[in-house]
Amino acid sequence: MNAARTLRCEPLDRQLGLPARPRRVVSLVAGLTEALWAMGLEDRVVGVSHYCRRYVDPGARAVAGDYLRVDDAALDALNPDLVLMTGGVQLGVARRLAAAGRPVYVLPLPDSLAGVLENIRRLGALMGEMAAAQALTARMERAVMALRAVVPARRPRVYAELWFGRHPRMAGGLTFIHDLIELAGGENIWADVPEGYPKLDLPGVVAARPEI
Repeated sequence: MNAARTLRCEPLDRQLGLPARPRRVVSLVAGLTEALWAMGLEDRVVGVSHYCRRYVDPGARAVAGDYLRVDDAALDALNPDLVLMTGGVQLGVARRLAAAGRPVYVLPLPDSLAGVLENIRRLGALMGEMAAAQALTARMERAVMALRAVVPARRPRVYAELWFGRHPRMAGGLTFIHDLIELAGGENIWADVPEGYPKLDLPGVVAARPEI
């Protein structure tokens, strides 16, 4: 059975009707697409974003847009029963799609690695596949423990820059990117900035003298 259920999506302040196990999923967030593949659920994905191709092999699946631009006609042609998006700068696009009646569910933009793991659990709940999500998070937790066991004695100072469409940003202390830099053995030069993605400060970067 694939009976309908109603879930509340807090970022969109709306109730969303979904099948118990969605089978026509469009993922417009590369990290969520990668998680679906890692959980063995790729056969239920009918569309992806342009950026998803960097992390999985989408085969002949349609590309429905990128992080900030969605091809409405391509999306409608896929007839999705679930469209996966995230918060942050993508939230405005998600609101527009939801207002047009599309089955959009927004998962929060994680502030930490713990938030990434929580989102995988949420994704498992959306897909009706909690066991697969729990197995994936357990594997990731073991990998994190292994990395923390081999932290280098001296961490190189790292500058990370991200691009959200035409919006370049740096990685501050309030983002999972900071945690990933630490896990990789580096020291985020903006670790003390109480933001996730502060605007570029190139003179500050030069003054901080990052090694990587």
